[in-house]
Amino acid sequence: MRVVALTSPNTAAAPDSVPRRIVSQFDSITVDVVYIGRDGSLAIPYVWMSGTPPTAVESAISAEENFAIVDRIERTDDGAFYKTAWKVDSPLVRCITDTDGIVLEAQGTPDRWQLTVWFEDSAATSAFQECCLAHDVPLTVQRLESVGEYFGSGDDTLSSPQNETLTMAYQRGYFEDPRQVSQAELAEELGISSSAVGQRLRRGLETLAGEHVE
Repeated sequence: MRVVALTSPNTAAAPDSVPRRIVSQFDSITVDVVYIGRDGSLAIPYVWMSGTPPTAVESAISAEENFAIVDRIERTDDGAFYKTAWKVDSPLVRCITDTDGIVLEAQGTPDRWQLTVWFEDSAATSAFQECCLAHDVPLTVQRLESVGEYFGSGDDTLSSPQNETLTMAYQRGYFEDPRQVSQAELAEELGISSSAVGQRLRRGLETLAGEHVE
């Protein structure tokens, strides 16, 4: 079993899709996909969109016939949490589903989409990459992990991703007061979502505390 962390830039040559068009309209927006449900042929993503006024985001979404807001669950001055409905038109997502991949995390910005995807085995991982190549989907694989590495080793040692994230956080001054780097900045350097950074930090610190606290 493999967990693949990847990025797909929003270049002019990338295949067109609703998610790419929406994020490309704004100078600053972050779309965090929290959960993806299904309703027949429709995908039902729950997303937090921030960095751009919600009114502007909602206006952009209303112009897309393949993407709609089903429910606005929460709204702040800088962002909002939505339940949406999406008639999937993304070759990247189709390549994931055609190879039985499961999206664990996804985040979009004007520059790129970052995803963490679970595949059954190395053959499925290869098939996914071949599918993206066949459909001209720009793709960079940032990291390959086992399921154990992604979710934590389950023993009293740090996993490689946890160690990497904690080390970078310490070196960049994340634990200083005031903080010298944000969780979002660490996420960008690591090529993963901000929520993944938070998860690794929490689990890594919990592991370290378990080693030293009786």
